[in-house]
Amino acid sequence: MLRGLSIRNVVLIDRLDLSLHSGLCALAGETDAARAAAASLIAGRSRP
Repeated sequence: MLRGLSIRNVVLIDRLDLSLHSGLCALAGETDAARAAAASLIAGRSRP
């Protein structure tokens, strides 16, 4: 289970810290590219 997410210096994001709790979590972006980049970061890859 993903409990937290920290992103630094990626594309337009200077700093982002998310604390996640149990339940439904959804990741949404304005474009498919934004969602793909975020999913790659969560998966541990530096680029989509």
